[in-house]
Amino acid sequence: MVKKEEDSLLEEEMELETHTALDGNRFIGKVVDLDTGLSEVHLEITEEMVADSDGFIHTGYLFSSASFAATAATNEKNGFVIGASVHFLTPVREYDKIVFLAKARHLAGHKRVVEVVGKLGEVMVFRGDFTIIVTESHILSLKLDEITVK
Repeated sequence: MVKKEEDSLLEEEMELETHTALDGNRFIGKVVDLDTGLSEVHLEITEEMVADSDGFIHTGYLFSSASFAATAATNEKNGFVIGASVHFLTPVREYDKIVFLAKARHLAGHKRVVEVVGKLGEVMVFRGDFTIIVTESHILSLKLDEITVK
């Protein structure tokens, strides 16, 4: 559960409805703020993410966390990423804490676009647009021709 606070009055808690088993996963991050069309996910870069002896962190970890933030922003039980256009703007290092801020451009219809920005302090390290499809049932229970987005 993520609590929202506005004008010092505690509002109803918004529950994460999608990809709930991933929340808090050390390779994905933790949802720390959730509101309609918005999410904030924190990812702490750990030694396990180091890809080489120079300390390079594989960008797949950033992508996964940003994708999770995008899906959380739509917060639909049957919402799934089907496309992305992303930019890795600067490398990150072990012990860095990346904050991903996701904002849905619209929340209507089956196809959604979510903008995600990843920051290390004030430095933008990631920027991407994720396309999410919302289906009536779980995507793995659908036939291929039911998934095709036009």
